[in-house]
Amino acid sequence: MATAVVVNIGKKLYEGKTKEVYELLDTPGRVLLQSKDQITAGNAARKNHLEGKAAISNKITSCIFQLLQEAGIKTAFTKKCGE
Repeated sequence: MATAVVVNIGKKLYEGKTKEVYELLDTPGRVLLQSKDQITAGNAARKNHLEGKAAISNKITSCIFQLLQEAGIKTAFTKKCGE
């Protein structure tokens, strides 16, 4: 069983169609990228809520960054928080 990661989230810095960016109060210079349970099409002309989509997006994004790091490509990714 995974241990829950506690993050002290500050203000929302940016909100896009499918993600939000928050400052992390305990780690200056780092941010939390949070996916939404939302899918869009046609440059957001159509939007739908899709339960569980955020968790899937976070897992895929984390895996891609891990693969890039393993290939020796530097990224700003530090760790995955939550599901």
